[in-house]
Amino acid sequence: MIDARSRGRLAATLIVTTIIFLLVSAMSVEAGTETARSKAEKIEPIEGQFFSDGHPIDEYHCVSKAPGEHPVVMLLHGCAPKHFGERDFRQMCIDLAEHGYYAMFIEYYGAAGAPNCRDLAMTPSVSFAPETPLPDDVWMRELISARSSLAYNPRADSSRLGVIGFSFGGTLAVITAALKPNLIDVIVDDYGFSNERVEDTVAKASNFPPTLILQGDADRRAHVTDAIHLHDVIAKRQPASEIHVYPGVDHAFNFSDAAGYDADASDDAWSRTVSFLDRHLK
Repeated sequence: MIDARSRGRLAATLIVTTIIFLLVSAMSVEAGTETARSKAEKIEPIEGQFFSDGHPIDEYHCVSKAPGEHPVVMLLHGCAPKHFGERDFRQMCIDLAEHGYYAMFIEYYGAAGAPNCRDLAMTPSVSFAPETPLPDDVWMRELISARSSLAYNPRADSSRLGVIGFSFGGTLAVITAALKPNLIDVIVDDYGFSNERVEDTVAKASNFPPTLILQGDADRRAHVTDAIHLHDVIAKRQPASEIHVYPGVDHAFNFSDAAGYDADASDDAWSRTVSFLDRHLK
């Protein structure tokens, strides 16, 4: 027979055990809910299209989970084959959205095919006279159409536009900003091509946005001396511009598919990119 004291101890033990069980169960449910919420809030690229000159242009975008409108950042690929660096571009898109931007990758091959890097507005043989169509003009119009397509998007603040261009994408961003003033608010030019023709066009621009140039000094395609000269010209128009040169680093250093991939330079360049956008676009 269990005496009254023993029954009291047993009851107390059962109560304590029950409380512990309930607390552990509640914590497990909360942890499971948090995990499910985390998975549900994961940002993924969303496939889409917009129209430019009647042509459908493929794009994908990544949207911040924070409420309200967010500054727009467009990612422009270079002259590499279609889908080059896709994994890295998609991660950039996600990273930008997680950092509070509406990120948009534009497949601007869509309307006119792949650009020939030797036959663009930067070449000396091309006239900049108003009546002369530029080889780049179709891509410039695509950037304008991409921005216009976001005018009524409740998540995108298209009045604040940053462009990150790689290789020819960087050149396209610079030329567009020079010829279409007030379209672009911030540029990050990763090893874009330049020469006296591009520099002269920038020098004649009525205004120019803050520009960050990221360049490897071992780049055998876009030469570091050209990047430095371009920065000097831009800096006269826009003192907030910057350049950073990576010693011993080649072209396309921030793409894991490229022969010149450099993980350290890639990480540093991305950190500088996001910091620059934050200072001049948010």
